[in-house]
Amino acid sequence: MKVTTRWERPKLVHAIATCHNCEWGEQNHLFAVEEARKHVRKTGHIVDVETGYAQTYNPKRRNNQ
Repeated sequence: MKVTTRWERPKLVHAIATCHNCEWGEQNHLFAVEEARKHVRKTGHIVDVETGYAQTYNPKRRNNQ
């Protein structure tokens, strides 16, 4: 059975940024990665960013069944 995907790339569904050196953090997945980069450039702190991606797979149907 062939399998297709709903999106070509996995879709980002969550991202959480946390600074090791201060209490800064960002939990909005739309901004967390970029805001973490900005925080590191501005402060020189160490920041972890946890990201989660989702991918939906569907069986490819024959003869439109």
